[in-house]
Amino acid sequence: YTDISIRGSTPLFKAIFTFEKFTNYSKDFEFIKQWRNGQLLLNVGYNNCKAMMDNESVKKLEPNQFDILLVEDFNSDCAMGLVYKLNAPFIGLTTNTPMPWTPDNLGLISNPAFIPTHFLGYGVRPNLFQCIESFFSTLYFRWYFYFFSQI
Repeated sequence: YTDISIRGSTPLFKAIFTFEKFTNYSKDFEFIKQWRNGQLLLNVGYNNCKAMMDNESVKKLEPNQFDILLVEDFNSDCAMGLVYKLNAPFIGLTTNTPMPWTPDNLGLISNPAFIPTHFLGYGVRPNLFQCIESFFSTLYFRWYFYFFSQI
């Protein structure tokens, strides 16, 4: 198998993403908290993507030499470019709850009024207002991800 590491090409974010960092905007509205969290995630995704695509080992990869690719799907579609370039089937992996934009990227069905976005923290039984807020939050993040990450 081929394993390419980009370790050392980006800053190591260790113990800086605390729960408080994502929730302690006490003067802000919930929407602003969400926007800040999404912006942070997409910025980290951009930097990691740039590091991966600038890696010399990645640049040397040739199409049709892999049986399958294991790609991470968290805050960037970057690895999907490699899937296309290398003409290989893939398995998308994530170690967290899928982001609001993930179902669109992988062709999965998602009902944002029924499946709440994890950015809001409403759990599995949101009330009607929370379902409506989750619906609009999910639409916002799908739009945000498309315009600030894919275009």
